[in-house]
Amino acid sequence: MTALEQFVRLESLGQWRQADGDRIEVIVSFGNASLMLRDIHDRPLAHWALPSLRIKSRDVGSVTYYVDPDDDETLEIDDAQMNRAIEVVSAARPTAPVRSPRLPAKVWLGFALAVLASLVWWAPDMFRRYVAGSIPPIQSEQIGDQVLDEILALQAGNCSSTVGAPAAKALLSRLFTPETHWKLVILPLNERPTAALPGGHLLVSSALLAGLHEPDELAGYIALEAAHADSAPLLAELLQGAGLGATWRLMMTGQLDPQAAGSAAAEVLQGNAIPGPGNDAQTLQILQQAGIGSRPFAAALLRQGADAGRAATYDQAGTEGATPALADQDWVALQDICAG
Repeated sequence: MTALEQFVRLESLGQWRQADGDRIEVIVSFGNASLMLRDIHDRPLAHWALPSLRIKSRDVGSVTYYVDPDDDETLEIDDAQMNRAIEVVSAARPTAPVRSPRLPAKVWLGFALAVLASLVWWAPDMFRRYVAGSIPPIQSEQIGDQVLDEILALQAGNCSSTVGAPAAKALLSRLFTPETHWKLVILPLNERPTAALPGGHLLVSSALLAGLHEPDELAGYIALEAAHADSAPLLAELLQGAGLGATWRLMMTGQLDPQAAGSAAAEVLQGNAIPGPGNDAQTLQILQQAGIGSRPFAAALLRQGADAGRAATYDQAGTEGATPALADQDWVALQDICAG
């Protein structure tokens, strides 16, 4: 067992003084090679790399740390076990002149560039997944809402007629339990048929909806996108469109900047494919539990140019006692949802 593994679940309270001089109480916990600072509401505030920690001062029972000598930001901890753990797994040392001719500045610069290069070229997906996994669910939902607002701005809003909106809710109620909190958003998506965002947003292309023959086809598309959302790290997918720099800033601040949200929205709109066949089994399960036949969706997939073998998976999975996903009048109202 490494020293880090011994302390990975260790937490304590601390006093974080920001660069502007304000002091707030924070929760300090070990992460992967870093200290994570969160407020009392469990919202991330900052990550401090363990190798960068230095001791600014010691007092009776407390230690004050810093990472940048040119910055006033400090962290004071009076938990003896936490301070001992930091000493074991970090390079924390009292402030003092350090003379080490064996490790000149150029060596450290080369090391930093090597780490950065590996991050950029070899491990961007792993880094995105790590950051996405460290963001609390409520913050992830806020980011999903932020990206949706950018998509709506780019596409001039969504479709929400007073007649069609109840039909959309009825379809979601048929497919999912109330605990899932899915919200259907119908809007122009360029060439993309469907998409999902953190926060429970299922996006359906208005062009796709207009070209469908019956509600069971739409139910299949929605179930497939929901199955993908349940199995994929949606926030990590969004961060791929936002860029590595935005991902880094999100890890440090807990916020996705507006420019990155706009880039993520544009990336969503550039897609043109439905989720892959790895989601078909769960899609069929959703349809079967809702009592909706899957054969109409098989026909819709063939019209879209999907592989015949994949379409056959849905065609052959009959649902005994299946009934239409929506009544005729609700289906007509839903298809007219973009009319006004």
